[in-house]
Amino acid sequence: MKEIFDLDALEDPIEKGLVIEGTHYFTKRDIFQIFGYMYQYNPGLFKLIDRLQLEMSENIERLAKDPIYMDACTQEVVYQNDALNIMTFLYNNAPDAKKYTVEIVAPGFEPDRVELAIQVEGSGTFEIPTEKVSLIAPQDRDVTDIMYNMLENGDTLWVTLEPRKVGEQTVQVFLKTVDGTIIEGETKSVQVIKNMKQQLKRITSAGSLLGGIGVAVSRILPVLL
Repeated sequence: MKEIFDLDALEDPIEKGLVIEGTHYFTKRDIFQIFGYMYQYNPGLFKLIDRLQLEMSENIERLAKDPIYMDACTQEVVYQNDALNIMTFLYNNAPDAKKYTVEIVAPGFEPDRVELAIQVEGSGTFEIPTEKVSLIAPQDRDVTDIMYNMLENGDTLWVTLEPRKVGEQTVQVFLKTVDGTIIEGETKSVQVIKNMKQQLKRITSAGSLLGGIGVAVSRILPVLL
């Protein structure tokens, strides 16, 4: 948080939060609770950031020379008829913005194909170093500083599909030029399982309904007989 926020400029410590109209909001605890909620329902966003950090730590030279960086992430296990979140991060190494198309092919999901046109923001004057940098450095440029600039200048697509078929399913994410040429592609394996808790709720509800009908019938029968 110190790498991104100017904590010295705050009127009160970050533990107390920001003062808005006389009331404290967004304490450090609040922020981490929001992160925890996000991770519970969409862990793919955090996986993208983790992998970007690893890429910069191990292959920053290749990252600096790549015209465009793409990484996609999904849940590994998802319930049938629930929601599959597909997060795709794009970073354009060119100074100016460029237009691309992201295509998602996912048999067994609804919809089973999605194609989105996107204009990826340019990097401007920012350049990724070609030499290895430290993960954290008090004064010099470090991985956290580079990540901050990449995440700020990059673009993220969030696509939600509905799993329909149970079993191991495949999701493919393609990055294409405007004319349809595939630049890069990734394949993800997703295990779709039945939500047994939901099934039990349905059985219980059906049992309650049948039980209610049975009670009503038992009261009517003596009268009819």
